[in-house]
Amino acid sequence: MKLHRLLTFKSAVPVDTTHSSHFVAPGAIQASLVLVCDAWVGYLQDFVNQTTKLFGTPELPWKGTERAMVSSLAAAIIRRFPGSLVVEEGRVPRTGKAAWGRCDMWASIPDPTHAGTRFSFYLEAKKSGRSKRPEALLAFLKSDRGGE
Repeated sequence: MKLHRLLTFKSAVPVDTTHSSHFVAPGAIQASLVLVCDAWVGYLQDFVNQTTKLFGTPELPWKGTERAMVSSLAAAIIRRFPGSLVVEEGRVPRTGKAAWGRCDMWASIPDPTHAGTRFSFYLEAKKSGRSKRPEALLAFLKSDRGGE
């Protein structure tokens, strides 16, 4: 069987060309990401509860590698949003010297607010040794660097 990769791994949301890291509809993107994060929190709570019952102590994916976190997010998306597509370590087009690269995850989720449309995003995970206070994380995400 030969699989053909279509160039569907692109943002459906227009990009604000005056700010290279910003989209035209950040509110819509944020609303969709809130739903994804809520699904992830629910999945992690269930994961901790079930592993506690299975092993006597909880398994905590956020204490492991970035792979554990990415796979838990992928599982949360598939569980919460029927009809979703998720690819980990997928091939993506790049700008610059290399024509192709890899990203940690790409997801395409049926948009619950606009029937017949999808919300798609790439994720490049980085595990930080330092935790951020919620206020500091919010300020970072709202900054120019938060859109990178």
